[in-house]
Amino acid sequence: MFEKKFDEDKQTYHYQNAQVKIYSIEVTNVENGGTKQCETCASHSGGNCVKCVAGYYISQKDKQCVKCPRNTYSEASNENPLGVKSCKPCPKGSMSSPGSVKCYSNCMVTLGTGKDVKEFNLTALQGTHFVQGPTLFTTKGYKFFHGFYISLCGDEKLESHCINNATSSNVETLDAAICRSTFIPDADKLISTQPISVGENLVNINTIESKENATKREEGIQIHFSSERITAVCQSGTFGVIRLVCDPHDKGQGEITLGDNNKCHSSTCDGCNYIFSWKSRHACAKCTESDYEVINTACLKGKKNTRYLWKENRACVGGIIKPDDVTLECSIFEKSILDFKLVIMSFLLGAVLLAAIVIVLCYRNRSLSYKYSRLIDSSQMRDGELPPSEKCAMEEDEDDEEEIVMSRSKGKTKFLDRLKGNKNKNNFSEFETINLDSAKAFSGEDDDDEL
Repeated sequence: MFEKKFDEDKQTYHYQNAQVKIYSIEVTNVENGGTKQCETCASHSGGNCVKCVAGYYISQKDKQCVKCPRNTYSEASNENPLGVKSCKPCPKGSMSSPGSVKCYSNCMVTLGTGKDVKEFNLTALQGTHFVQGPTLFTTKGYKFFHGFYISLCGDEKLESHCINNATSSNVETLDAAICRSTFIPDADKLISTQPISVGENLVNINTIESKENATKREEGIQIHFSSERITAVCQSGTFGVIRLVCDPHDKGQGEITLGDNNKCHSSTCDGCNYIFSWKSRHACAKCTESDYEVINTACLKGKKNTRYLWKENRACVGGIIKPDDVTLECSIFEKSILDFKLVIMSFLLGAVLLAAIVIVLCYRNRSLSYKYSRLIDSSQMRDGELPPSEKCAMEEDEDDEEEIVMSRSKGKTKFLDRLKGNKNKNNFSEFETINLDSAKAFSGEDDDDEL
């Protein structure tokens, strides 16, 4: 183990490129002598083993180095990438080209499934962005601050660059998705030194949904990066998280702040995990049908309205267009009794009119019946005679006369026709009654025709 000696009083940057070369390592006292087993390696044309570079794996078929498939990657730390299974799949929402050592986001992120799917378009946020930390001072009073370069998404080769220009002879550059440099103001120039990688590999993309207070909800996505930078404190490496918080009212790219604005208000609170919050309208998901409500009003005056309203505190931009309000006719089952008042009034008026007609017809029918009965009675009487008095029983010498039944057919009586038929008869039976004129009977004149 080698360690660089540091003396604060004699701090200098003149030997930043000093190296230690090891020419030979001899291992002795190996248990049982030699190794336990031999590992598979990629064979060279000469039959010697060669090491596959990062982004490749050893084919089990022909023992050759082959590129990892698209949307997979192989880290440089993988010493023996045997088989295609040694290539790790890219996290959801990211991608890679064949033979990649890391995955990246093309700024088009889709998360969730079914009705809960959310689409984010981060194209406006691509490129390198700089965030300056607070001004600090050394024990001797020298001023300095930390500056972070962030490359969120875009092309796989689009990364942030942190430099070390403390020496004029050589400028070092560190490339990563998130990197940090220490800046020291010096007269008329700004010295950038001690660049470190905060996040190199994209690890995960997930949605965030939390409440800042009782009335406001925070929505967006989180992009997680990891770095292989291991220190005495950060044994598992360094991690950087970019919290993209939706702000529909923002007009530009938004503002990046250090910390999560909740528990940690600095770039890091433990030296291993760095958090950045970025509020922007471009961090909002595209609007879907689940972002507005459908309200159907009650039937009023035969009409009903269907209204479409955005949900309160919606966190979406663009996407689907909210439909316009619609007014429809109510069905007969939806209408109230007040909607039928015209029909009811018409029905009542018709009923009153019908009742009046029935009463008039009944009155006229009674009058006609009375006149008809008088006509029948007058037709049965002899000329010059008064109508006989009504009696309930027959005399002792009175024969039971034949009952005359009157009927109407098609509105006409048959009684007169019957009397008319009796007058036209030529043959008289001895039982027939002969009607005599009352005037001739009193005068005593004989009627030859009658005799």
